[in-house]
Amino acid sequence: MLIEVVQLRATGMKLTADEVAEAPRLRGNLTITKDGTAYLHLGENFALSHVLNPMVDVRIVTVRGDQFMLAGRQYRNYGKANDMDRQAWWCRALRGDHLPPVPLFTARPDYSSP
Repeated sequence: MLIEVVQLRATGMKLTADEVAEAPRLRGNLTITKDGTAYLHLGENFALSHVLNPMVDVRIVTVRGDQFMLAGRQYRNYGKANDMDRQAWWCRALRGDHLPPVPLFTARPDYSSP
């Protein structure tokens, strides 16, 4: 999913409303793996093209239309397990004439019928 992200914390501390308003908006593809790790990346290989350091133990905190907030712990130095801070990302799904539509919900197949 192509999204725009604003980080809501710096070194584990909440940013003020003014700091959030001035924070850079980062764009990329969001991938959340089965183990709960979120990657914001540019290419198909999210391990090699990440825009932000990955966030682990991710959970969705808020959903409002095409916007949502993810919270978890983000690596300061990618790969060092004990070097993490609390983090939250405010995410907005990007849409437009030049972008393919982003599905906000994909229904699960119904396997109950024989």
